[in-house]
Amino acid sequence: VSLFFFRKNINFLTGNKFIKKLSYLWLAQNAVLALSVFARNIHYIEYFGLAYKRIGVIVFLLMVLSGLFSVYYKIAFKKNFRFLINKNVWSVFVILFIASFINWDILISKYNIHSETHSHLDVQFLSKKMTDKNLYLLFENKDLILAKRNQSHGYQDQRFVENIEKTRDRFLKEQEQYSWLSWNYADYKNKQAFSSMESN
Repeated sequence: VSLFFFRKNINFLTGNKFIKKLSYLWLAQNAVLALSVFARNIHYIEYFGLAYKRIGVIVFLLMVLSGLFSVYYKIAFKKNFRFLINKNVWSVFVILFIASFINWDILISKYNIHSETHSHLDVQFLSKKMTDKNLYLLFENKDLILAKRNQSHGYQDQRFVENIEKTRDRFLKEQEQYSWLSWNYADYKNKQAFSSMESN
């Protein structure tokens, strides 16, 4: 909509102050909407815990706010369409680049295990629907996980222990077949943790 109303020489007309104010109001309204979705998502995380899609919503909203600011900048400082595309592509790239450095599986597991959410701890999600990156955390916090599980369900879920033990055995067997070319920090962290547990 903004690109349509501020295309070509309309950007530089002296009598376009009213439409500029309307555009700023429209952008502010969208920013408020994005922030309200962000606030609702945070409340949802506090109640149910972290998950991939909830993190995805936060990343998406960061891109939306960045895009809204770039549109404001384009209108306020009379920039062209090429400037808008360039800035938005770079903002998306930077956000995704920073996000790629975060071990989301570990972050999700630590938050869900140690935070006091209103809902029960989703053990199945932690042990079955995530990658092996969080495996050592499940073993280190096994008692805490079972205590939280028992508190919400009133029974001991022995299947959880069996599941993570099977996953550990499979993980260690797979690691024996890999060479140094397959090295990564997440697998190294798991192997170090299991070695430390065995020695203790």
